[in-house]
Amino acid sequence: MPAWISDETIHGPVPDANFHNLQVWGSYGGALVIQSNYVPRYYVAVAATSGPNDSRNAVGFREHVNDDYQGLRHIPGHGPYPIQDSIFARGSGTGIRHRGAAVVCQITANANYTAPVIPT
Repeated sequence: MPAWISDETIHGPVPDANFHNLQVWGSYGGALVIQSNYVPRYYVAVAATSGPNDSRNAVGFREHVNDDYQGLRHIPGHGPYPIQDSIFARGSGTGIRHRGAAVVCQITANANYTAPVIPT
């Protein structure tokens, strides 16, 4: 049962104020309520997490399997001066690990769904 207030007294467990450096506004059962400016107004995103870099998270970070291609690499330029015309490169990406571990809902009075407008 989530925490609830009666006569200015909090009953039940109160969640920690922070979860991995994110401010927790409250909880509902085992779910923590965290505000995000990446979720448009009147929408709710629910995602399961097992903590940073855990293989059970909904979205995973990916890098090349070869250690030589991981991280920030310096690629020297041509000629006798390796810094001239050199570049820095990093290859990485994300991938969905568990499609059922996240959902987005629109909070509205009518039954029609409107796709959110995500600012770029």
